[in-house]
Amino acid sequence: MQFELIILDFDGTIAESKLSILTTIKETLLDLGLSSIGDNKLKELIGLSLKKTFEKITGLKGIIIEEAIKKFRIKYPEIAYKTVYLFPNVEETLKKLYENGIKLAIASNKERNILTELLKKLNIVHFFSFIAGEQDAENKKPAPDVVNLILKKFNVSNEKTLVVGDTEYDIEMGKRANCFTCAVTYGYNSIEKIKPFSPDFIIDEFPQLLDIILE
Repeated sequence: MQFELIILDFDGTIAESKLSILTTIKETLLDLGLSSIGDNKLKELIGLSLKKTFEKITGLKGIIIEEAIKKFRIKYPEIAYKTVYLFPNVEETLKKLYENGIKLAIASNKERNILTELLKKLNIVHFFSFIAGEQDAENKKPAPDVVNLILKKFNVSNEKTLVVGDTEYDIEMGKRANCFTCAVTYGYNSIEKIKPFSPDFIIDEFPQLLDIILE
């Protein structure tokens, strides 16, 4: 099976960013005088849009959620630049895929400018032909909109595309775009939560992508 395009999630798939996200959420809630929830529950929300994340945490809607999003975006860059790092062998694997002519894209609910700066800091931005952030699709994961946008940009068929992520939101997004999907087991959601979405592949380490792509 020859894939031409790989669409990768960021948080929990190529980068360990849990500490940055949880820390920023907690500080934001503290600033607003709102109650938080446990780390395990917070971790399960990674991958959703900020709007849905804060709504699920607080049970609130409207202006208070808008304020939470604003505060999060102000706080996040400084925290993230100090705490986000790549999972083992991600850079080497991306390099090999890139050198073999595989197109690489990111599909994330992060704000695109912050995402791009993090990829630069991690020294892997040059491997990606397209970086899609929260502003690139009106409907966020698990909606397929951002994947469809990337497919159209590259003029690649869904049969030649693999969507890779660590949450059920990523796998559902890929499935709804009629792409092949690959779940990683080392991310922020348990594989037992992802299995019901029937990923086509499951890997325990990022370099195992090479076995799928370059077989």
